[in-house]
This record gives sequence, structure tokens and C-alpha cells, in this order.
Amino acid sequence: MNFKVQNMMRYEHISSFCYFCKNFRKFMDTNFKQTDYNIGEWALINKETSEIRELKKGKITAITPTGQVRVNSKSYVFLDTERLKILRENGMTDGELGMLVLMSVNLSFVNNICMQDDNSPHTSSSISQKMGQTQQAVQRKLKRLIALGVLVKGKLPMQKHLGIVYMVNPYFIRRGKNFNAHLSTVFNDIVKKQPPTIAEAHQKELDGNKFSQ
Repeated sequence: MNFKVQNMMRYEHISSFCYFCKNFRKFMDTNFKQTDYNIGEWALINKETSEIRELKKGKITAITPTGQVRVNSKSYVFLDTERLKILRENGMTDGELGMLVLMSVNLSFVNNICMQDDNSPHTSSSISQKMGQTQQAVQRKLKRLIALGVLVKGKLPMQKHLGIVYMVNPYFIRRGKNFNAHLSTVFNDIVKKQPPTIAEAHQKELDGNKFSQ
């Protein structure tokens, strides 16, 4: 490899790194600590001339970096990690979780409805396009998410013009903190599935035997 090619590759690498740093700073800001000093107790001194300047009014403020950065996001949702652990124990798969997160990118405020980029409600067809999967495969995942208690399909009484919508359980994923009171009648908190009692297990066995006969 000649010198010119080596330098070109090095230049491209540095350019890419600088571009990354530039965009990284767009959403990461340096945190600073602000300390105020009473001018009745403190004064300013010039390090070069040793000149001391006392202030008659105002205050002396020192601003120093904390060594931390602050992350800002224009659009985000909350995901409850404790409920996530429970859902995984209850059998939620990677595919089901991934689809639910994708559906929740544009959750509406107040009602937690899964919306598309054009502010229309998601449908099984629009979700299948986003996922790159067949509508049948998406519908199977939707049924599973409904059975897991993290998704509800239906019409909102106060927003019937939207038609059939998918709403996410705010106990798990939500946008904002305040919701329509109607959601409290629709969703329950997510809890770990309890193993069936002996009586329930026996009844299930009897039902299975009847089916096989």
C-alpha cells in the first residue's frame, strides 16, 4: 500500500470520526457545576500581576465541568424494566417484544395509541410493512401481545373517528405520565403468572382426555 493511499484512508477515518463527534454533540451536552461566592468574603486576583480586585456588588460565579454529559431526546417513551422482566418470565419472545417497541415509536399522549408517522392509527397491515413480515405472522404476534396483557385492540368511546386502534399497556410502555381515566378500566398491572393449582391442573387433564376421546 503506497503512502498516498494510506493517507487517504487515514483522512477518511478521521473525517468519519469527526462527523460522529459533531453529531454526538448534537444530543449530548456537557454538564457544568456552578458555584457562587459571596463578594464580602472573596475577591478576584490577577495571576500575572497579582492585582486584587474587590467587587462592590454582584457575585463571583465559578463554572466547572463535572465530567458528565447530559442526553436530550426530542421523542421518547418510557419502558418499565421490572415489568419487562415479568413479561419475559411469562413467555414474551424477542420477536413479540421487538414488534411492540416498533409499534410504540409514535405513541399518542393521553391514550397510548400506536400511531403511524402520518398520525393515523397502526393497523396489522401497516405493522407488517414496518416489520417486513407477512400480515399473518404479525397477527399471530398481536394476538400473543393481547394475551400477555400488554396490548388492547378496540375503539375508544371518545375517539370513535379513529376506528379500531391498538393501545399499549401504560404499566409497561408509555408516553407521558397522565392518561385518560378510561385506560384504568382497560388495563391491569402486569404480574407474574402463577402456576395452576392442583385442582386446575386436574381439570385441564380431564378436559384434555375428553378432547382426545
